[in-house]
Amino acid sequence: MSGRRARCGARHPPRVVPSAFGFGRSNQGPTLEQIEAEIRSAPPSTSPASTSRLSLADATWKVSLDNPLPVRDRAACAIAAEAVQALCETGLDGASLAVTLGIREAMIANGFGDSVRAVAGYVSIGGEGRAHAWLEIDGRVLDVAGEGLALCEAARRLGVDYSDVQDMRSAFGPDALRFGGYTPDARRPLTVLNHAVPTGGVRTKTTRPGLTLRAPPDGVPGAEEAAAMSLGYARILSEPRDALGRTVGEMPGEVADVFHRVASTRLDLVVDERQRAARLAGAQ
Repeated sequence: MSGRRARCGARHPPRVVPSAFGFGRSNQGPTLEQIEAEIRSAPPSTSPASTSRLSLADATWKVSLDNPLPVRDRAACAIAAEAVQALCETGLDGASLAVTLGIREAMIANGFGDSVRAVAGYVSIGGEGRAHAWLEIDGRVLDVAGEGLALCEAARRLGVDYSDVQDMRSAFGPDALRFGGYTPDARRPLTVLNHAVPTGGVRTKTTRPGLTLRAPPDGVPGAEEAAAMSLGYARILSEPRDALGRTVGEMPGEVADVFHRVASTRLDLVVDERQRAARLAGAQ
């Protein structure tokens, strides 16, 4: 239940997500139809060219546009996009448990809880083993609790190539890069139903997701702490839903805020193209 570099916020009431499993946006500015057209016209979500043009949240959702997915999987992409947006806005790292619980709760609340399995294990980041939680849907991994996403998104918004060290230093300064977990050479992707969404710059290598159920060897930094924390994650993930309130109440406030934001996502279900087109045209 750890988390770092987050600002606190209010608890979130249920948020209705408009469009064909897009995520909540203001009706000020471009219409939902225009936004969806822009996302559709971008390069594939698994290409670095996509995340240099689209937000990480949009690229996450675009997985559902690039691939023929059933309604349940499209819902998972939309809820995962909301989680990515929350992490980018808050700068929160180390919140995989809260994100996993939040996505699982939103999937259940939207009627898609079947076949959604929460997993506690480990992730390798920079040679260090850390406890990590993620979801599996019919055996496919959904893991969007990346590290340093806020800096990646800030670079995209400024039009700065994340992989260009000199430009990043000029734009943000060395302290912000260190604080933001800057790793220009290689980064873990966001894993969206086994599709790898890059998170760095055009020359940043996309590594393997680095997820495993096997505890890191004793010689790996952080191994002992990771093993103990992963066991705690497993215990929490196996608890009945009526224990969730207690678990969230024990989270730091900023971590609980992310959970509530993700868990409160409600999808505006659109079942066919004509109905979806009508909704998009009317949501202006």
